[in-house]
Amino acid sequence: MLEKLQFNDKNIKVLCDRNGKNADMGMTIRVVRLLAGETFALSDAECESAVLLISGQVTFKWENRTQAASRKNAFEKKPYCLHICKNISAEITAETDSEFIVQQAENERSFDAVFYTPEDTLYQEFGVGQWNGAGHRVVSTIFDYV
Repeated sequence: MLEKLQFNDKNIKVLCDRNGKNADMGMTIRVVRLLAGETFALSDAECESAVLLISGQVTFKWENRTQAASRKNAFEKKPYCLHICKNISAEITAETDSEFIVQQAENERSFDAVFYTPEDTLYQEFGVGQWNGAGHRVVSTIFDYV
């Protein structure tokens, strides 16, 4: 099923919602667009959350910590991601017009929040030489828990 997703009046584009659209995915994934100076607040009593910067310059705030991050676009090898467990609040403030992904899933376990930087990311190349180069891609794994 193909559809052209639009941002709503709060500048949020819902890709799936664990209690609604595409619920069989078992998670909620949203793209959030902020204008410079705007802040997005995040807190959930049931779900862990990962916030991945797509583009722009933002400041992440959580548990008395603050971290600045910037990224030109989703293809630049500079991913920054905040991963928090349920019941942890975070704020993302746009220093410039910015976009980020918020991915949430139920998780009973508690864990320490982690702020991932480009240095923490595993980059792997796949498909080198396949289909005259058409299959070549770089996969970025920021975190992978079992």
